[in-house]
Amino acid sequence: MPSQDKKWRHHYVWQHYLKAWYGDDNLLCVEERGSRRRATTKSIAYGRDFYRLKDIPEAQLALLEALVAKMGEPFRELARGWFPTFRAVFKLQRLATVNGITDPELEREFDVALSNLEEDLHGRFEQSAVKPLAALRRGDATPLQDKDEFMEFSMFLALQYFRTPKLQSSVLQVFQEFGIDMSSAWGLMRTIFATNVGGALYRGRSTFKIGFLSAGKSSSFITGDQPMLNLKGTDGLDLYYPLTPRSALRITLESVAPGVEEVSLTDDETKAYNERIRAAAESQLYAQLEEHLLAR
Repeated sequence: MPSQDKKWRHHYVWQHYLKAWYGDDNLLCVEERGSRRRATTKSIAYGRDFYRLKDIPEAQLALLEALVAKMGEPFRELARGWFPTFRAVFKLQRLATVNGITDPELEREFDVALSNLEEDLHGRFEQSAVKPLAALRRGDATPLQDKDEFMEFSMFLALQYFRTPKLQSSVLQVFQEFGIDMSSAWGLMRTIFATNVGGALYRGRSTFKIGFLSAGKSSSFITGDQPMLNLKGTDGLDLYYPLTPRSALRITLESVAPGVEEVSLTDDETKAYNERIRAAAESQLYAQLEEHLLAR
């Protein structure tokens, strides 16, 4: 394994995405537990070792295998491909133990790999999304319509939904209600879920209603630590994603009227979307100006 620095500041909202809310002072406004401050993206939307891998017990692996078995092809095999990725370091650790290998440098490399693997995975998808995101911010729907470009971008969109603390706590709570602890498997599970949803988006791209939403004249979009919303919940896919303080994206799968539309919202309609973001947030909301967070 190549030597690299250990990453512990794991961002669950992409810093590049959040910088669209920077003001002239290169800061954005953060609301957290009723108080507000201006901050850089580096100091928000992260958890210490949030993506650090955990060894997954066999019972949890078996349950994940059963979930993957219900997926359609070719995304079932893509999902299965994540299992070796998330288990490789632990297998190497056990192999070293069985062979009596005690090497401090090797242990350090194992430690770095456990901290960096999923963080780096998100970084790769983020890097591939820089150009598509810029196009969407210009009102260009090509990244959602081009077959080749959307192949990878669909996974990026799905990860923005699943990579957050709010989704983690919500999904794990559902399993907990059935007496199942899936916390050790969540890193692999969220990646599998994102593969499934990304696959559904890719397969259904011809049925998209793509809405480019413009904020009301006297209002602005806010975002939060759960920036991607599914407005349909468990009843389908209707994704809402603020793009900038002035623009947002809405993707409705299996629409009765597929196509692209530009929608100029009223101030009240903008505030209604902002309230959905507020309701979905775990602990932090982000805006360009404090007054945008105060508008209720």
